[in-house]
Amino acid sequence: MFITIVIAYTGEPDAPPPHRAARSSGSRAPGAPAGGCGGTLDGVRLLSPRTIDLIFRQQTDGPDLVLGTHLRFGIGFGLPSPAVPYLPPGRICFWTGWGGSVVVIDTERRAAISYVMNSMGTGLLGSDRTTQYVKAAFAGLD
Repeated sequence: MFITIVIAYTGEPDAPPPHRAARSSGSRAPGAPAGGCGGTLDGVRLLSPRTIDLIFRQQTDGPDLVLGTHLRFGIGFGLPSPAVPYLPPGRICFWTGWGGSVVVIDTERRAAISYVMNSMGTGLLGSDRTTQYVKAAFAGLD
């Protein structure tokens, strides 16, 4: 099985952006590291602080009629809810793809995680592998 899992982490607010590792996330989440690192990647501002704040401004909180579960949404991303138990608390947003792929942006830990699989898993909000990889990535950050 071939997977791509990328963790873009700077640790300290003034540390240089993790652009080298982040580039390997490919087409799945090219802007995700910028979201986790204050909106800047390679010294270029891709997202303004206002846009990042909009991502976390809750727009809906209730049953999703397509996915059939209770979800919270900001602008363009899901927000933590009991339906995605593999996300830790914090200022985190995410989105998943059918089969297990996921992008997670954590602005407090200044991290972005992207997982893309080549073998479909079960579940609409991540697979068992998604859960294991995201939990392991956050364990490494904490």
